[in-house]
Parts: sequence; C-alpha cells; structure tokens
Amino acid sequence: MRFNLLLALTLFLVTSAYAQTSTKLTISVNAPQHKEQKVFLGSYLGGNTYAVDSAFTDKAGKATLKPESKIEKGQYILYILPDVQCDLLFAGTETDVYISIDKNDVKNKITGAPDTELLWKYLNGRRAGDEKVAKLNDEMAASTDTKKTELMTRINASKQELGDYMASYVQKHEGTWFASFLKGSEPIDVPLDDPQTQEEYVAYRQYAKEHYFDNINLAEPAYWRTNYMSAFIDDYMDNWVEADPDSLAIAASRLVAKTKTDDYCFNRMLSRFVNESQASVQLGRENIWARLFEDYIKDGNLDWITDAEYNELFTMYKEIENCRIGQVGMNLDLLKADGSPFSTDSIDADYLLLYFYDSNCGYCQINTPILHDSIYAKYKDYGFEVVAFFQGDSEESWKEFVDGYNLHNWINAYDPEYKSEYWLKYNLKGYPSMYLLDKNKTIIAKRIDVSSLAVVMDRLLKVKNGTD
Repeated sequence: MRFNLLLALTLFLVTSAYAQTSTKLTISVNAPQHKEQKVFLGSYLGGNTYAVDSAFTDKAGKATLKPESKIEKGQYILYILPDVQCDLLFAGTETDVYISIDKNDVKNKITGAPDTELLWKYLNGRRAGDEKVAKLNDEMAASTDTKKTELMTRINASKQELGDYMASYVQKHEGTWFASFLKGSEPIDVPLDDPQTQEEYVAYRQYAKEHYFDNINLAEPAYWRTNYMSAFIDDYMDNWVEADPDSLAIAASRLVAKTKTDDYCFNRMLSRFVNESQASVQLGRENIWARLFEDYIKDGNLDWITDAEYNELFTMYKEIENCRIGQVGMNLDLLKADGSPFSTDSIDADYLLLYFYDSNCGYCQINTPILHDSIYAKYKDYGFEVVAFFQGDSEESWKEFVDGYNLHNWINAYDPEYKSEYWLKYNLKGYPSMYLLDKNKTIIAKRIDVSSLAVVMDRLLKVKNGTD
C-alpha cells in the first residue's frame, strides 16, 4: 500500500544503523531458578517490542546471548519465560555483560553495563521508599483519628524523602544515558498545575504544549529506542494540540523540525507522521502529510527517496493540494438545469454541500434519496444548501434522475463542456463525493458518507449554538 512507502525506507535505515556502528555484545545470564527456559533480549522501537536475540538456559540456569546486530544506545528488555522481565539500558559501547537473576528482584545484579547498574540501584531505592509509604498508609487506614495527623505528617515526610532521593541520585549521575533516560520519562513541571480560571487554564495548556518535550532531545536516536517515546508523541498530538487539521499539521511539522540535526531522528519522525496520517481514516489527517510534503519533501532534497517514490508522493499531493480541510474551496462556474450560469462562490449559505454524483452510479442511487429526504430536510432551515453536480454525459438521464428523486429544491448543476475544470480543484476518487463548506467557503468536511454528514452537521450546530 502506498502509505508504507516511507516506513520501508525508515526500517532500512534502522538496519543500516545497527550494521555500521556500535560494538558487538555478549550477555551471560545466570538464572538458577529458571532452568531450561527461553530467554529473550528485546528492543523498543516505534511503540513496539522486537526480539533481538534468544537462547535457552541450561540445566544450571545459564544462557548466553550474542545478538547478530550490533546494539545501539537505548532501552532494552530481558525476558525469561514465563514471568521475568528486566529493563536494560545500553550506551552502545558494552561488550561483555553479566546478569544474575534472583527470585528476589532486589538481589538481581548486572556488571558490564554501567547505565543498567545505575537504573537497577535507582529502582531498588525507589521500591524501598514506595514500600515505606505504603506501610504508613496501611497504618493510617487502621488507626484512630487521633493518630491520623501524626501518620499523615510521617507519610508526607517519607514522600519528600523519596523525592529528594530520586532527584539527588539522578543529579549525581548527570551526563549518563541513565540520567537522560530517566529525565526523558518524566513529565515536565508546568506552572499553575491546578488552574482555577479560564485564563489560567489557557496559559497552562499553552505552556505544556510549548514545553512538552523539554526533557527529551528529539535529535537523540536513543530516545526512539525507549518504551515511552512513541507514547509521548501520541499523547502530545492527541491531548495537547488543538484537534483541527491545520493545528495538527503545524505541530507535526514543528516536531520534525526539531529532529533535523540528526538524519536518523529526522527520518523516524517524518516517516512516522507521513505513514500514520496517510493510513488514518480520521477527518483531515491528510493535512499532516501534505504539510510535511510541502515543508520537507517537495523540494526533492531527500536522497533516501527514489525518483519513483517521489513521483508517487507528488501525484498524491497534487490530488489534495487545493482541497484540504481548512482551505477555501475553489470556485466552480457551472450551469443550472435551465441553462443559466452560476458560480458556487455566489451562493449565500451557512453550510454549502458540493455533491458530486453520476445517475448511473449504484451508490448514488442509494445515497441521493437519503441525502435529500433525511439530511437536507433536517438541516435546510439552518442555512444548509446543496449543489448537486451531475458528472455524467447524458443531460436527459440527468434530468430524469432529478425528476425521479424530486431534487428540484437543490441547486442542480452540470458542466457539459468541462469549463470549470472541477477535477483539478476537487479530489474525486469515486461517486458520490461530498465537500462541506462553511459560510466563507472554507472546507470543513470532505469525502464523507451521508451518515457521517449528519454527525458533522449536528456537531457544527451544537458549537454554533453553544450547546457542545
């Protein structure tokens, strides 16, 4: 499928990166409680986990992992069937790593991987602090009211102590991959984290949107090999960027721009957004990949895209260049049934539906009466008008279609000499096709079916009336 184009290229670069850099790694595992069990080394990429290598422990619980691919800087996971999971941090320079797995997680040990050693010590300290707080919470739940105040003071002090420990431990090891990894996994501190007024709420969201990735260097490849990078990008786009297509497109382009100093990260971010937005069925997501094509691909400066691939993308882009949601719909000069000329720009309507159809189209024969008798009838009193643009060749069959479905209260139009060049202005992949324009002729929905049109209209009217 076409939307897999850049993804395939990205995966090629990933493979190339593993093959060209970093040091070969040997991992010796000692897990006496897990004899003759399968051991996996997994890597994270794009929100998924991939097996890098595997082996079976012997009768003494020992196994050796020797990944064929060289291990890049990032986060990894050691998994022993059925229930042992250990997070690993590799800086890409490790050669010989020894891991000892105990039935008590606190006693797990690792040598030869300094960042993982730091991580495990940190997690053990955090676990001890959490257990202390949990024990005090249990005491408070069973205590009398007179003792609750004292216990709450101790709980708050324990939480502060734990927070101080975590902060000082990370600060002590600043400059390591461990410290960068942990900082990247933490949400940013947002001023006014409990906004009380609308003004404070707007300021809170604006700050969070602008500083969301302050703890992550988007041009550092290692972050793409963590279990949180992909989730953070999803959360940012889904919950912090305004949901309109243009805002999403701008936000995606800004994230891509932050990766341009590193080819790997630039390729990952650009490919991710292009692939996802081309594959998405959500209204207006095409604006994302179209904006990215304009900003980063159109000039033809990416040497990892072949001429054939570029031409395919360019063709796809030209189909939607002037008819995306948020753009002003281009004017069409057409003829009415009586032969009189008119232009779509001249129609005064709060909501104007451009309905492209062919009388011989089976779907048109099914959907047209629903559109007329249900949708149009429901919304016509709210400034909803329809230009029904006949795409066939026979004027006689067109008029029979209009008469047969009693469409005379629509603006019925055709263009027998093709003067309007409608095919260059609107992307018509099949019939029927619909474009919904607002009072200013801005496209607010496109290529939707009649049931989706009803949902869109209901939402628009709720917003207009302030009831949404």
